[in-house]
Amino acid sequence: DYSDKVLQYREKLQEFMDAEIDPREGDVHDFVRDPDNLWKVPPCFAPLKEKAKAAGIWNWFLPTYALTRRGVAVARGAGAVPKRVSA
Repeated sequence: DYSDKVLQYREKLQEFMDAEIDPREGDVHDFVRDPDNLWKVPPCFAPLKEKAKAAGIWNWFLPTYALTRRGVAVARGAGAVPKRVSA
């Protein structure tokens, strides 16, 4: 069983996936398949990242102390997209 906190985050993440990520999946696929876009980040990633931060669902895996270390900013800016929540 999951704690109430985990269940709340899980619901919040699922809502974000449904509303923000899933509708853009085709556009992202088309973007990355275009050879002209090699090594480019899809333009929708930056606004999605900001929305995820505002929703409190961005970079759970980084401990607070790591946010001030050198090099972490590069890793955090890599354009990660939240993964689907599994049951």
